[in-house]
Amino acid sequence: MSAEREPDEIDRKLSESISSRIRKGLADKGWSAADLAREAGCSAMLISQLLSGKSGASLATVVQLAKALGCSVDEFFPES
Repeated sequence: MSAEREPDEIDRKLSESISSRIRKGLADKGWSAADLAREAGCSAMLISQLLSGKSGASLATVVQLAKALGCSVDEFFPES
């Protein structure tokens, strides 16, 4: 097995990690996706797409989400 991962696998793991962290944050705060969107300054559609894995997040978006959820940016990224 190669030590390098295929880009699709990396993208999938990143999407899963971001989605999981958002779900945890929503549950911890008792927020809806619309609540998070409002607090993070982004659209509810983007949050929905991130939750479903249909869209990736820019670093700037991850920073906004982390601030809104009161967590660190690194919590959104999978461990290697």
